[in-house]
Amino acid sequence: MIAKISPSKLSGVIKVNPSKSYLHRALIIGALLSKKPVKIYGTSNSTDILATINALKALGSNIEIFDDYYLISPIKKVNDNIVIDVLESATTFRIMLCICAFLGVKATFKMKKSLENRPIAPLLDVFKQNNVAFCDNKLTGEITSNCISVDASVSSQFVSGLMIGLALKNKVSTLNTFGTQVSRGYIDITIDVLKSFGVQVTKSENEFKIVNNGNIINEGQSLPQINDYFIYNVEADWSTAANFVVLGAICGDIKIADLKPNSLQLDSKICDIVGGCGGFLKFQDNILHVKSSKLSPFTVNCENIPDLVPILAVLACFSGGMCTLFNVDRLKFKESNRLDNTLEMLNSVGVMAKYQDNQIIIDAKAPNFKFCKFKPINDHRMVMAQTILSLCACGGEVSNIESVNKSFSQFFDVILSLNNKGGTKSVNLVRE
Repeated sequence: MIAKISPSKLSGVIKVNPSKSYLHRALIIGALLSKKPVKIYGTSNSTDILATINALKALGSNIEIFDDYYLISPIKKVNDNIVIDVLESATTFRIMLCICAFLGVKATFKMKKSLENRPIAPLLDVFKQNNVAFCDNKLTGEITSNCISVDASVSSQFVSGLMIGLALKNKVSTLNTFGTQVSRGYIDITIDVLKSFGVQVTKSENEFKIVNNGNIINEGQSLPQINDYFIYNVEADWSTAANFVVLGAICGDIKIADLKPNSLQLDSKICDIVGGCGGFLKFQDNILHVKSSKLSPFTVNCENIPDLVPILAVLACFSGGMCTLFNVDRLKFKESNRLDNTLEMLNSVGVMAKYQDNQIIIDAKAPNFKFCKFKPINDHRMVMAQTILSLCACGGEVSNIESVNKSFSQFFDVILSLNNKGGTKSVNLVRE
């Protein structure tokens, strides 16, 4: 499908999808650690979430999907010799690798080619030290130690996966990290969900102590209980909301409902960034109001917010000056090479941008915006950013729009639900 986009000034009230980060972890931890059924409120059509659900089913959990909640029957007997198709979800792949290694489950992992190129060397080092093998996408062996060390400088998902795996031990465990911890906010989300299910995690700078005595989880003291179910509510997704925050700040008047102002999701920092460069933002009753304002140049450290880089690059185009996004090298290893693709997106639409020393430098002093037909990229965040840029600049055509299904399949439905002050349709969807 191709989205043919007209320059538009959009307004209205919208909702975004549940947080993928929280939902992945709630599904996995609920299936593995709860001793009673769990209702998780906040469903998603994301293909990444589908990958996690199917992985848990392969492991032995029964998960029913209703309109607004999942009903999880905890795993009573773990299956062995299983096949897990993680599709394109790095979170599912890395966390389930750890889970299967701690459970001693022989597992064969299937995945999209783009995921095969994502780095997992720190996990392989942990496996090697603990007599676990992962070769030709087949996992064998079992981690029996309750004291693990891992390099945390590549991905927080390694830390999260090992932390959940250690929580299965029903004892006091220790996870040590070395190297600079990246994306620490995702580790905090893992700790937050574990705490909801009764696992206590205390952390110092480079050490996490995981305490699971079994009793807390059996009694469900950390989760509200209705009848015979534990209840877990998933908050809205700040990564998706960031696109609409930027849209509103540049050329709109948009209210986003059900966002948590003090969220642990690091992508909620979009509010600080947009507000810091002059954007109008106001929170009232968990509704964020954003409207177009005169923006100024900014500099942002993107080490812990890599998913925001494409949409921050769009924001920079309308800042009227020089902007710098630094610590961006990790973007090379996402669903696409987002570093190269972000630069190409800006240069194609008439904004000068270059890479230098782990930085994207954007010159928006005098942008020469032009209509652009963006080349197909199988990357949901790039498609969203290209769409917002086209709406706010001179229009454009965005291909391969099905890739938004990875995180938020309703993305274009939400765009079309907004009112266009020009009276025309902002987006036309055309089959290729």
